[in-house]
Amino acid sequence: MICGKEEFTDEGGIERLLNPSLLIEVISKSTAGKDGAEKREAYGCLDSFQEYITIDSRLPLVTTYYKAEKGLWRIGSYYKMEQSVDILTLKTSIPMSTIYEGVVFDD
Repeated sequence: MICGKEEFTDEGGIERLLNPSLLIEVISKSTAGKDGAEKREAYGCLDSFQEYITIDSRLPLVTTYYKAEKGLWRIGSYYKMEQSVDILTLKTSIPMSTIYEGVVFDD
């Protein structure tokens, strides 16, 4: 999600967004390490960036990171289907059961 006009850079032939406010990513086995920590750290340096949400595809787990005042992060962890995930940037919440509707997890 972007507030305002989109700003891009084209470094090394890869176009990158410079002013995201909210990023939501689905994590898989192959992307878990990079998505969980490395990307959050990189996004956190952007002035416009407010919230990062990861949705795990392997088990019911949604983690939210919201940049509060003075650069402190508010972290939420949701792992029960009866919970609702707070998306502070959008001032809304979404039930875990809606996020994972139709998903069958491996044992």
